[in-house]
Parts: sequence; C-alpha cells; structure tokens
Amino acid sequence: MKKTFTQNNINKYIRLTQCYDQRYERGFTMDIHAHEGIEMMFVYDGNMSFVYEIDGEEQVFHLCMDELVFFDSTIPHYIRIESDAARIFNFQLKIFPDPVYPYQRNCAALIGSDPVYQSLFREENSIFKLYDSYGIIFTLKKLVGLARLYCDTNYSVVDCLVQAILFEIAKGHYESEKTYRGYLYVKKAINLAEGAGRRMSAEEIAQKVGISYVYMHKLFKQCFGKGVVEYFMGKYIERACKIMEKHPELEISEIASVCGFTGVRQFERRFKEMKKMTPVKYRAQINKSRQFYLYD
Repeated sequence: MKKTFTQNNINKYIRLTQCYDQRYERGFTMDIHAHEGIEMMFVYDGNMSFVYEIDGEEQVFHLCMDELVFFDSTIPHYIRIESDAARIFNFQLKIFPDPVYPYQRNCAALIGSDPVYQSLFREENSIFKLYDSYGIIFTLKKLVGLARLYCDTNYSVVDCLVQAILFEIAKGHYESEKTYRGYLYVKKAINLAEGAGRRMSAEEIAQKVGISYVYMHKLFKQCFGKGVVEYFMGKYIERACKIMEKHPELEISEIASVCGFTGVRQFERRFKEMKKMTPVKYRAQINKSRQFYLYD
C-alpha cells in the first residue's frame, strides 16, 4: 500500500486540493474508493460511520459531533450516515514537488518547526480518530469560506490556515501517544469505547481488551491519575462543555444524548458532581463571558 505519511516526502509541498461543508441525509450511499492524498472528515453535527479497509479487513470508526478522522486517503474508505442527517466538513491535501507560491515551506521545514508535525509523517499513523478539544472547527470554517476566494489568487492565506489545522490535529494526536508499559491496553480500551457507537461498561471494555477490570483500573490510574470510570465520565462531561461552547443553539437534552447519557437527570447529576454547578448555570456563564468580550 502506498503511504502518504513518509519521510520520503520531506522535500515536497502540501497543497489543499478540496475543501467543503456539506450536509448528508440518512440513506446517502458512497462507494468504497481510494485516491492519492491526505484527507480529514469532521462531523459538525449528526452521526456517521467511517468504514475503511486495512490488509483486506474492514474496520469502522463511529464518529459523532465534534469528532474527526484524519487519514491517508490511499486507504480504501467510505461513509455511512447513522443519524437522520449529518453535517460534515471535509478537506483534502496532496503532496506536490513544487511550491504553489514563492517562499512556501516544504514538509521538511514543517517537521523542523515543531515536533508535533513529526507524528503526521510516521507511517504507522496513517489513520486516526480525534475529538476536537482544540477548537479546530473555528479555523476549519474560515478555511472553507476563504478557500473559494483565495485558492487561486492568494494561496498563502489558505496555506496559513491549512498549517494551523495540521498543527492542532498533530498536537492532539501527539499528546495522546504514550510509550510506557501497559499503555497499549489503555489505548485499546479508549479506542473500543470511542468506536462502539454506544456507552460500554468498564467491565465490558476490560473483557474485550482481554484484561481484568482491576488491572485496567490500575493502568488508567497510572496514566491519567484517575480510574477508568472516572476517566470516561470526565471525558463525557468535558465533551458536553465543549459542545455548549461551540453549539449554543442545542438544548440540554440534546447535549446529554450526544454525550451518551440515558437522560437529562443523569447528565445534570454527573455534571454537577464534576463541575460543581448545573449545565444551565455553566451555559449562562459562557454566555456572560461572550457578552463581556463582545462589548468590552
């Protein structure tokens, strides 16, 4: 299989070749396909399955609001829409031997500018899923709007936004990598939980990983300073906070559902335990903060 993320490309240049924001309805079909380049799919709302093929074996990433998949698009892939509709931001990049504009940095310069870029050029990281804890969507929205205006006339503007998005993606991926003994079990547990498309119990996760719940709890404590249940609950609540910040139009019940809670009361109770305030009060503080910066 041809790999886009290789050190052989360090003297070449990344160029944006496609960028769009599109809404897909349930029932949308896509044939499995592959093409040269690097691609990202970002789910702004709704749910979808990203299906890909590695060594002839089909695998699936389930993605919901504010999750993305970043991958070498030579990997055969397609998507299925799992909700009534899903809004997806997409961009595609290709590697070219020549720059688009004078003084454009090549891949070697990107790698040299910050260690986080190096993770994008490791062959083993040809596909990964990420939750947007970094505000990538704001830059991505700008890119979609400006790419239409400047892709042919002032590509340097587009290139700056592309580099900013790549930096945040690489940073998020790089920071999630651990190397100590036992982390492979932790990583497998997290991937299972995030890819299941439903809330899994800690005991079920441990069983599928192939270790005892006690050992998995110990590994999570070692890695994150908190047990497995506390870790995942913290992730669900933090995701809810991010969604409230980026999607003020959503009802609390919708946010609870997106984050995997069975009901609003359960969500409110867990939220208050972790944040020492209700979701409604948290949202009010966000709105107050926005008004301060808007009118100051």
